[in-house]
Amino acid sequence: IEHSGPVVSAALSESLAVTAGSTDKTVRMWSLAGRRRVGSEQTFLHAGGVNSTAVNYSSTLVVSGCADGNVYLWSLSSFKCVRILDHSGSSFVSPVTCTRIVSDMVLSGGQDGHIKIWSLTEDCECVTTLTLTSKETRLGGLQPVQGIAASSLAGFLAATGDDKIVVFQPKSTRK
Repeated sequence: IEHSGPVVSAALSESLAVTAGSTDKTVRMWSLAGRRRVGSEQTFLHAGGVNSTAVNYSSTLVVSGCADGNVYLWSLSSFKCVRILDHSGSSFVSPVTCTRIVSDMVLSGGQDGHIKIWSLTEDCECVTTLTLTSKETRLGGLQPVQGIAASSLAGFLAATGDDKIVVFQPKSTRK
């Protein structure tokens, strides 16, 4: 049995394909190497809807961004959740809409208009929060983040919202 709801996100590494199914609360994984298998090889179950997934280049970590405002880190050696990152950071739950893994960082973007940069080398600490603003007054002038991308070499981060793309170049990875 594969996804029972819409597939809302896909990610690739050198050896894996990963998909997230929003309403079925799962992330599924397939190996791209060797044998051809019809069904997924691993399923990561979540308590709520999953909006985004990413896998690191070395195929050791999968992240998932969820409707509950959290980012889940999954080890590909144990196939267990090894860390939960609170993107919302408050009593107001803002769904995580997009995730990426770039070098030693996890990026998460939310419906709250915030982009968080989490350091994998510093115990998954949130080292920077960026904001996608809007001229509109909804959400207090913040624009929901719909997509994120980053360049590890140049240090650029791009975020998309309702009507624009914004490119950031954080000067530091410290708050």
